[in-house]
Amino acid sequence: MFGIEVALVIVGVLALTRRRLPVTRTRVVIGTPAQLLGLVALTPLPLAVLAGALCAMSENSTEPTPPARIIWLLMGIELGTSLCVAGIVFGVGALVAVRSNEAECR
Repeated sequence: MFGIEVALVIVGVLALTRRRLPVTRTRVVIGTPAQLLGLVALTPLPLAVLAGALCAMSENSTEPTPPARIIWLLMGIELGTSLCVAGIVFGVGALVAVRSNEAECR
């Protein structure tokens, strides 16, 4: 598990519980959009597991340990899904974010 996945899980849980997702020091997403982005932030691990299962089924190998090329492929899939989800969460978050001082007034 990569550190970015752990960070996304923490960000996702905090966004779901606090209804607040900090995007930068001065901009924050509040309310339902923050919760939806929090749910999206929790998806890299299930996506990687699903992709890994599909990859393992397509390999059709009877060996007890997977070959090294499969391990590197799965690591690439896991890293790719994490980076894509992080880009989506913070990219969309930047588009819908408001200034922190405006968020305090709401």
